[in-house]
Amino acid sequence: MIRRFVAGWQDPSTGFFGADYLVGRQRLRTVDLSLTFHMARYLEGAIGYWPQLVDTLFAIRDRRYPNGWLDEIGLTNHNNYDVAVLLQFGWPHMRPDQRRRADEELTRLLDWCLTTAISPDGEVVARAVGESLPESYYFTIAFLDTVGYFDPSRRFWTELEFRKAPVVRERLKDRLVKLPQRDPMVRMACERLGRADQ
Repeated sequence: MIRRFVAGWQDPSTGFFGADYLVGRQRLRTVDLSLTFHMARYLEGAIGYWPQLVDTLFAIRDRRYPNGWLDEIGLTNHNNYDVAVLLQFGWPHMRPDQRRRADEELTRLLDWCLTTAISPDGEVVARAVGESLPESYYFTIAFLDTVGYFDPSRRFWTELEFRKAPVVRERLKDRLVKLPQRDPMVRMACERLGRADQ
């Protein structure tokens, strides 16, 4: 029943999920990055229309959240994580041109994360508006984990080596131990960093 509902909710022309509005007799559909991320993630990628979804994802790159990748301040690791997860699930379904574009975008997001969002001593300095400090560490680490920065076996999109990854990981770990250890976001961030030890 729920799968039928989800399949009917997804827009075949964009591949996205979003709010629908009935104006007169016309149905207007929106694209929502967060809703689409959550549907794809909770269903482990078992949704349809991946080529359309990926095209739409690239098309909304420069728009404001929830209809794009950008927050009030620009890029955020929270939204970048959503984008990375969608590209990860979409990768097996992508055309060659989409894979090339995904490589370019993930390279750009990773560069921003490592040079702008994280200071040289491992402090997360770029946070989404309204995001708590534990949340900012979680989403930064979740993004890096998703793109395989710490673990080569998770690098679905590139064969590049990230030689500084162990140093960045240790500096993030040093910062995490200074945060409230009972906070669920801190615990989840620690779990993500711990994957590279396994």
